[in-house]
Amino acid sequence: MYDFLCCTEELLIRTVPFVMPDPFDAFKGFRWEMRSLPCTTIARQESSTMVKTSRLAHSAVLESGPEHLWDWRISVLGFLSDQGTERGIRSAPFGAKEEVDAALGALRAGLLHTFEPEAKNIVFLPNALDQAGIFHVLFNAVEEAFTEIDAWKLYVDRAPNC
Repeated sequence: MYDFLCCTEELLIRTVPFVMPDPFDAFKGFRWEMRSLPCTTIARQESSTMVKTSRLAHSAVLESGPEHLWDWRISVLGFLSDQGTERGIRSAPFGAKEEVDAALGALRAGLLHTFEPEAKNIVFLPNALDQAGIFHVLFNAVEEAFTEIDAWKLYVDRAPNC
């Protein structure tokens, strides 16, 4: 059985130069774009922050190539997650094992501070603002509602490989 990790990218784009509308309206003058990154699978009961971070990195590499992964990582300015383990993706250590171990060791020893580039660069999405998602708040209620329906067991029994 597998779960899916699907990510969307949303952009609010304001043209430059920006001309102040009269009367002023802070919510006008933007163009909204939304697209999906390639979806990946994760074995059921095997997901973790590390696994989901590597799957998201894989999706980004599929889109932009390995030579542009760093550019993609620093271009992400906001990260909205809806589940428990996804909340750790933004700040997950990412990179070569030796670099991550050295930076974490220096942080533990007090030789490095979190605002310094060597520490910031090992974070998966170093420029992203972490935002708690409304779906995270509602997920447990939705899950309970679905699993309490009589037809749920019938669905699970008939779709064991989903």
